[in-house]
Amino acid sequence: DACAGVLSTDQSTTVNPNQPGTVTISYSATDPSGNTGVSATGRTVTVEDTLPPTLSLVGGAQNLECGSPYNDPGATANDQCAGDLTASIQKTGTIDNRNLSTQTLHYTVQDPSGRSASADRAVTVRDTLAPSVTVQGELSQQIECGSGDYTDEGATANDACEGPLAAVPSTAVDPNVPGTVTVTYKATDSSGNEGTSATGRTVTVADTLPPTLVLTPGPQNLECGTPFTDPGATANDLCFGNLTAAIQKTGSIDNKQLGAQSISYTVQDPGGRTAGPLTRTVTVDDTLAPAITVNGPLDQTFECGSAYVDPG
Repeated sequence: DACAGVLSTDQSTTVNPNQPGTVTISYSATDPSGNTGVSATGRTVTVEDTLPPTLSLVGGAQNLECGSPYNDPGATANDQCAGDLTASIQKTGTIDNRNLSTQTLHYTVQDPSGRSASADRAVTVRDTLAPSVTVQGELSQQIECGSGDYTDEGATANDACEGPLAAVPSTAVDPNVPGTVTVTYKATDSSGNEGTSATGRTVTVADTLPPTLVLTPGPQNLECGTPFTDPGATANDLCFGNLTAAIQKTGSIDNKQLGAQSISYTVQDPGGRTAGPLTRTVTVDDTLAPAITVNGPLDQTFECGSAYVDPG
């Protein structure tokens, strides 16, 4: 001011550096006498938005176990001018949690000025878990040896990725062989993961029954002096089958001794169970008259008065 010298000035407006646009600023000054001067020209200030937002994935690339729910950690977006744009992020693509592959999610965000940023997340669905196998029915069983076919109650198997699978027994139970067998079960999924039942089934094939021993029908009487042919006996075991060859016989028949005589039969299976004794009684009888044979000629002539000698 010609009178007051240097004076302070006032701006007609202020510039907001966070608001894109053009602002014109003029200046004024008032001296102590109340005289106000205004700048002949103003200043034009343009606030530009030339930078795109920044878009950042939370967590980066990920692995997902097949069958598990996918929880997307998302992304964040920030713009130097517009600030936090996370709520404006658009996501395309989905994750199929049963499709073993690498799948992609695409994220984009745009600031109010139309500048955009994008990022992709790779999610690899993989199958690393073995199927779970559960034994069905009783875990401890006993069957009688030789009683028939054994029906295995089996097991169920389920895989987080593939669902139900077939469970295979580790061994077969032979119902004709005594002993104890432990059967476990396993299942294998398409990725080669093998699951085994945590518990096995113990099957005992027990031989609790003795053999059966039967006398073979035969004559109960023997003519004295006639050779005795023993009709014997037969033996069979539910577990071990035909045991006739293992029969033990005690006693004998003296075909010259009149009266009742006995033969006993016993048999033992390999498990130590015995059948018998069974007894066969044979009575030696003498029902036949002696056989008489005439000695010498059957037609003889001799002189009357001479001595006759009978040849007997």
